[in-house]
Amino acid sequence: MSLLDILLFISIFSIWTILAVNVVLIFAGYMNYLTMKVHDKLPADAPFVTIMVPAHNEGIVIVRTVKSLLALDYPQDKYEIIVINDNSSDNSAELLAQVQSKYPNRNLKIINTDNITGGKGKSNALNIGLKEAKG
Repeated sequence: MSLLDILLFISIFSIWTILAVNVVLIFAGYMNYLTMKVHDKLPADAPFVTIMVPAHNEGIVIVRTVKSLLALDYPQDKYEIIVINDNSSDNSAELLAQVQSKYPNRNLKIINTDNITGGKGKSNALNIGLKEAKG
């Protein structure tokens, strides 16, 4: 046997070993998936939470983001959504006002900052929202 034959056998063995390990991992993952338990309901004493969304020039995605948060599978009286529009120069403020008027009975707060209080980054926007948060 030459050196090339030995390298060929080592390569083939390595490839088949990696393939076998992947098959075992896929099978183990599938078995784990089958044994996962689905929780039916939240407990009655679910905590009140605040979801803060800092946004700067997010007009393209902010409506979808807020609507997906409004559609959460969590009791509506147990969470609030605070969107901090951090000195945006696009149409984010108008879009957020439309969403807020479309869902008047939901716990949705929109905080619009100006160039004095806002525009200082995500951490500042979150600190502004934290002052209004209940959860």
